[in-house]
Formats: sequence, structure tokens, C-alpha cells
Amino acid sequence: MISSKDVENLLQSVELQEIETEIARVTNCSIYESFILINLSKKEIIDSGFSIEKIISFIRTNKKMIINFGVKLLLSDCPKMIGRGVSITYSIYLIFITEMREDFLAYLTIRRIPKPKKATAELIALKETLDTML
Repeated sequence: MISSKDVENLLQSVELQEIETEIARVTNCSIYESFILINLSKKEIIDSGFSIEKIISFIRTNKKMIINFGVKLLLSDCPKMIGRGVSITYSIYLIFITEMREDFLAYLTIRRIPKPKKATAELIALKETLDTML
């Protein structure tokens, strides 16, 4: 079971903060921090079915990929602010895309992402575009 304390520790981890600080710097966004983000991130992790250890391991070994994915995604949207923990979202997306692509649509549907089929296709295409650039 994932505890709120585990999620809080992940949100405060050096690795996560380095990724999000770099994404914010490149996209010229500020980072929003609030205690409510702990519960939102916890729900997202639970919905993914991934252990917190799997997500931490992915973050530690794929920093550059997460940063590039986040930057590319945010530059197409141009938000002014990102929430602390956004790299957890990106990590979950990337785990699905790279390891469990066939389950990605179901995950986005559970998360109530608008137009999940379109979002699935666009996020996979974004990752594939980044792969060709590296």
C-alpha cells in the first residue's frame, strides 16, 4: 500500500525537484506547491497500478527523458505554472508508453483525461518524436 508519507517523500526528493526545476526553467513556468498535491499524486500512482518503488527507479534512471518529454509537452500548451509532482505524471505516462503501451488508453480513461484515445496517440507520438531526436 502506498502511504501519503511515501508520496510526500517522493515529492520532496532531490531527483524529482531537479527534474521539475529544469522543466520549469526551460518552459518559463513557476512551480505550484501545496499539500493537496500529495493526495492527487497518491491517487495517480494508485490508479497506475505501479509501485512507488517502480516510479522512483524510473525517475532516477530516466531524468533526461522525463525532462525532454515534459518540456516538449508544456511548450505546446504554454502554461504559466506546473504543479509539484508533474514529473510523477510524466513518469507514469512514459512507463506505460515504453513498457505497457497496450494499457495506456485504459489508464488515461481511468484518470478521466479528456479524449483519451486522442491523448494516447498524441503522447505516444511525442515520445516517438523525442526518440528520433536523441
